[in-house]
Amino acid sequence: LIAVTGDPPHVGPFDRWASRVNDIKSSVELLRLLSLMRSGELLNGQPLPEPVDFCAGCGYAPTTNLTAQTQWLKRKVQAGAEFAFTQPIYMQEDFERIQKATMDLGIPIFVGILPLTSARQISYLRSGKIPGISVPEPVEEFILKYDNPADQARAGLDLAEQLIADLAERVSGFYIVMPFHKNGFEWTANLVKLATTFKTKNAN
Repeated sequence: LIAVTGDPPHVGPFDRWASRVNDIKSSVELLRLLSLMRSGELLNGQPLPEPVDFCAGCGYAPTTNLTAQTQWLKRKVQAGAEFAFTQPIYMQEDFERIQKATMDLGIPIFVGILPLTSARQISYLRSGKIPGISVPEPVEEFILKYDNPADQARAGLDLAEQLIADLAERVSGFYIVMPFHKNGFEWTANLVKLATTFKTKNAN
């Protein structure tokens, strides 16, 4: 299971009608609940018929505020997180900062890969409408030097493929986020196939 707080309601298209549910106020509280359920009880101490067999992980958004997000990740680990998925990253330097910040946590960190396939997608991500995702200027400039949409998509895919190749032996694993594009399924499948050709550091 992936325990995430989720984006606040005002981020989405139903902000006028949606309201936040605060029964469980954060991913840390959700992880504590999952840990209790694994030991056979609920938050109120009521026993379960039998313990549940969850492997609980969490999200990690290190490109927005590395120090604060890493402190929050530590709390998640203390609450029971056994692995973490990063928000998508785009440069080796981002991973190196993540690696240094999390090396003492003792959990596998899975790196998010979201190919940038159009100027429109880059503009949307840079607008801040999806919290936790940051597109570095050098990456944006590399893709936008092409005017043709097909060339932009190819440049973004090339960057994603190169990042996977460069990081494969240094990461616990990847997870691939499908881009919003008519060819998204095909591109994602190709990236998954590429990633499986490498041996990650936790592979047997």
